[in-house]
Amino acid sequence: TELYGSFKPVEQDLGPPGFKNVFASVIGDHPELFWLDTSYECLYDPFGKCVEVNLNFNRTAEDLDTAKAEFDAAAGEILSAAGELGSNYEKERYVHDALAENTEYDSNAEMDQSAYSALVNGRTVCAGYSRAMQYLMQQLNIPCYYCTGYAGEDHAWNIVRLDDDFYNVDVTWDDPLTDCLGRAKHLYFLKSSIAYSLDQFLNSSELASIVSRNWGGFSFVNS
Repeated sequence: TELYGSFKPVEQDLGPPGFKNVFASVIGDHPELFWLDTSYECLYDPFGKCVEVNLNFNRTAEDLDTAKAEFDAAAGEILSAAGELGSNYEKERYVHDALAENTEYDSNAEMDQSAYSALVNGRTVCAGYSRAMQYLMQQLNIPCYYCTGYAGEDHAWNIVRLDDDFYNVDVTWDDPLTDCLGRAKHLYFLKSSIAYSLDQFLNSSELASIVSRNWGGFSFVNS
């Protein structure tokens, strides 16, 4: 697979803020692009028009076919089991638990902004948990969005849609801090934005305003 690290943008009238939004949208909506770093460089002419974009790739780009096979195999194991379940709620909970139970939080994890770091390496930070969750939900045809905000520090989690309502899901915070593999919590599973705000979550997503209730109208307890 050949990757092109530099290209000329079709729309050159975008200034730095505009292109930043475009790039963030692509990265935020396509977790399958795990080989693409979340940083880039733009070259601008004297009039402020972007004339060249340079992308950055992580080490998986060196042997992308192998990396894709590893990624698909790891994701496929979870998807195969989740696909056997009846409801979207059951599928969503299974994926949430599988990620929390089999992934360790590691601030020094390699490629920690990618879904690959969670699914293949099993070590990541909030971005990796959230992008892995998003990818798996997408494959199960359950709408799921990558959401960023602030919770004492920059943070990422997900917003999922179940039965015509939207809910917050934070796999990172449902993974025990002791990194007890094989255990998942549900304190931040299918919760409203009001519930999240009690833990100082400041949501930067426009979707936050429509996440108005907990699943079933009640809160899950630790399990």
